[in-house]
Amino acid sequence: MAVRGSKYSTGLVDDCEAQPATDARSKTTGTERARIAFSIPGRELEPIIELQLLGILAAMITRIGPISAKTLSLLVVLAICATTPQVPRAEDIAVADRIVVHKAEHKLYLYSGSHLLGEYKVALGLSPVGQKERERDFRTPEGRYFLERRNSRSEFFLALQVSYPNKDDEQRAHKNGWSPGGAIMIHGYPNAPKHPSAYYQSNDWTDGCIALSNSDIVEVWMRTQDNIPIDIYP
Repeated sequence: MAVRGSKYSTGLVDDCEAQPATDARSKTTGTERARIAFSIPGRELEPIIELQLLGILAAMITRIGPISAKTLSLLVVLAICATTPQVPRAEDIAVADRIVVHKAEHKLYLYSGSHLLGEYKVALGLSPVGQKERERDFRTPEGRYFLERRNSRSEFFLALQVSYPNKDDEQRAHKNGWSPGGAIMIHGYPNAPKHPSAYYQSNDWTDGCIALSNSDIVEVWMRTQDNIPIDIYP
């Protein structure tokens, strides 16, 4: 049973069937990396690298509903920019092969080899200090995990699933007669927030997940592939 003290940090829909994970070792060219395919309606789980900016914009419009002319104009401009041929720059399309999270720093880092691609501020579980031991302890796990799958239609603005629990987590929990929990995600802000945006920016507020701003989760989403390792440190 996943960690679900509230409706937040649920991430993936339970009855969705996961698609086969792609091999992180398979490489693409710079141009191919920049050409991200549309999300197919009705499919919850797809390879992470396959959601284009236009697909994200479409999802935003669907969630927002009626919008002002000014907002619509901005989205149209973004869509035009997304489809305008551009010469890709390596720094814009480089894909990470490792994610590192330092809980004490509240930072997530993307690496390609030893090269740092990006640094992002994160929020953690409501009880952010210490290793996650069981369901509903509101802690963020520590250890080595992998990026498994993603959901573009979760209760958050994009969600990437972390492979918690691993064998060590399961053994530790079962030794004490506990359920280890699950459904640990890297995700954006709630689509139906209960607090002002400042609350999510300055507090640890998840059930154990790793939360980024919506703009940061888009960048992390587009720069990562399935099966890359995620090292979460205290």
